[in-house]
Formats: sequence, structure tokens, C-alpha cells
Amino acid sequence: MVQEIREMIRTVYGKYDVWLRALGKFSLAFGSLLVIRNFMGYLPLLDNILILLILALVASFLPLNGMVLICFVVILGELYGLSLPSLAVGGGLLLLVALLYFGLAPQGALAFLLTPLALVLHVPLAVPVAFGLLGTPLSAIGIAAGTVSYYGLKSVIGTEFVLSDPSLSMQEAFIEEMQAMLSNFLGNGEMILTLIALTAVLIAAFAVRSTEMRYAWQVAIGTGIFIYLVLEIFGVFTLDIPVSIPDLVIGVIAAALVGSVLQLFFFDLDYRSTEKLRFEDDEYYYYVTAVPKRKQERSVDEWTQ
Repeated sequence: MVQEIREMIRTVYGKYDVWLRALGKFSLAFGSLLVIRNFMGYLPLLDNILILLILALVASFLPLNGMVLICFVVILGELYGLSLPSLAVGGGLLLLVALLYFGLAPQGALAFLLTPLALVLHVPLAVPVAFGLLGTPLSAIGIAAGTVSYYGLKSVIGTEFVLSDPSLSMQEAFIEEMQAMLSNFLGNGEMILTLIALTAVLIAAFAVRSTEMRYAWQVAIGTGIFIYLVLEIFGVFTLDIPVSIPDLVIGVIAAALVGSVLQLFFFDLDYRSTEKLRFEDDEYYYYVTAVPKRKQERSVDEWTQ
């Protein structure tokens, strides 16, 4: 039954892949812009859902890095609507993230865009598990960029600033507010723990799924989840970082589901039918382990024909 559904999905995707990819990019762009609006909401222009739809439509025709740049511009507009110190600190942070991201791993746009969405939905573990199975360790740069952007903006927005001296000039108050935002960002232990945890999960999942062991992808998913739980527990008891148990459970379930679906579509092997083969030429013997891909199960009528 599962194989039949998988083959049906593959058939539909094969016929309409161009339209489905465009729809996927549009959905990703619109979801990102909607999250930015709901997360910030300081620019009245972006309260208009029609504007967001138009921007998402434009982004769907661009490469994923074009979508990243559109999100950056929208965030800068929101920061400007909040305050000039917020624009200075948040804009400087985004500029630094953009320089590092585009300089080191510009191919990680999908990881960059999905990470803040996953953090908002409280399922961040799903992203490194997915890219550990399908991507490379360079995907960690995109995940790190998305994580820093999310927590950086959260720190800027959440900073409660009170003047230490009402007699300070406007310039001095401006600088003091910027310092408060930077201090709040740099002292964010939750961001540091999340960066370490997501990077560790990605590298562990990639390392395990690259091995030749049986059920490598399933073991990779389990290893990633185990490492994430250990690091989260370490953060709770050592760094006093609060963790929501319901969010943690939901995140683990989401990661397991995402990993299982990816394994079904990209690495579904029938280990019960494994064969040991031997070849030889004039110089070598070759011993090969052949594991067939799991095919759609045949019905009784198909077997008896």
C-alpha cells in the first residue's frame, strides 16, 4: 500500500514537476513573508496580504537566493518601522550573516529559508535530519545562518530598553540602546545551544547515512534525534536554558516523520533480498553486496499471470 502511494506520487510529480516546483517555491516564499509579518509587523505596508502575495509570486520565479534577498529587504523595512537603533543592529547582523553565507555556501538557500520557519513552528530538529540525509555538511552553514538570523532578530525585537540617564543626548541614547540590543544578542544561550545541537545532528546524520551498514538511514535518523535530546537535556541542567517538553516531543515526532518519508522516497531498500556477488578479471576478485530497491508490491493476480 505504501509503495503504491509512493509510485502514484512519483507519477504525478513526473507529469507536473515544473508546476509543482513553482508552487513549492511560492508556498515557501509566502510562508516566509507571512512569518516575518507576524513575527515583526512594524511596517504598515506589509499588513496588506496582497503585497505579500505579489512578493511571493515574484520570488517563485527567482532562484532561492533571490528569495533570501527579498526576505532580507522585507526584514530591513520592518526594522526601520520599529526604530533606527533596531535597523542599525538588525541590519548590521543581517549584513554579516549575508556576507558569510554568500561567501561560504550560497547553495544552502533552502536550509537557510527552512530553518527560521522550523524554529517558529517549534520543529527545528526536522531540518538537520532532512539535510543530513539528502545534503552535505555544507548545509550546516545555511542552517547556522537561518538560526542566527532568527535569534538575532528575536533579540533585537525583544530588548526592553530603559535609559540609564534621562539627561543623555539623542546620540548617546541611540548608542546605549544599540549596546543593549547587542548585549542581549551575544548573551543568548538558547541560540548558542541551538546552533551546536542542529550542527551536531546534521553532521552525525550525514556521517551515519554515508556508511554501508544495514538500515543506515534509519540509524542516522535515530542518531540525530538521540544527539539532539542529549544536548537539550545538557542545556536544561547545565546552562539553565528552559525547554518546553511538548515542543520537544513534537519536534522529535516531526523529525522522525520527515526522515521516514525521505527514506521511503530516496533510499527504500529491501534488505531481505540482499545478494552477495563475486566477479573477477585478470588481476582482481570483486566481492559485491547488492541490495535491491523496494518496488511496488504486486497483487496476487499479477503474480499468477
